Amino acid sequence: MIVAVCSIASSVTQPVFGALAEDRSTRPVRATGVLPASLFLSLIGVAPGLAAVFALLIVGGTGSAALHPVGTAIAGGPTVPNRTLGVGLFTAGGMLGFALGPVLILSAVSAFGVQVTPWLMVPGIVPAVLVCVLLPDWEPHGHRPLRALFPPAVAARPLAGA
Repeated sequence: MIVAVCSIASSVTQPVFGALAEDRSTRPVRATGVLPASLFLSLIGVAPGLAAVFALLIVGGTGSAALHPVGTAIAGGPTVPNRTLGVGLFTAGGMLGFALGPVLILSAVSAFGVQVTPWLMVPGIVPAVLVCVLLPDWEPHGHRPLRALFPPAVAARPLAGA
């Protein structure tokens, strides 16, 4: 159940954040993606109960969801000489973090106890600042109203069929 909540929060909401980035700007969406993921996911080790774990997973997972559409757009953006390599490296970096994260967290918890997990947000704050400051500020498709990206008729149609 915990894995499902994290997966749903970090993947199902990606289209919404992608649309927000196109509607507003990529800079605030990408910056607010890394920071909540770092802050809230690092608090799971000291959560007082299962309800708090779920809440932290949802907020942290949506932070992760905010970063991915924008990161993919930038990695394959017009300033990248080899777009497929850029997106591949972005994906590979994410998978490397996904694989190494649990190992590093378990190492820290084994050495210092579960109370160390809030300190694991510190290394996440630095990339949040760097993502905001260093990545180029460009709009991949120009501005479109959010309602144009998700028209109400989409919700009214069946998912499959004729």
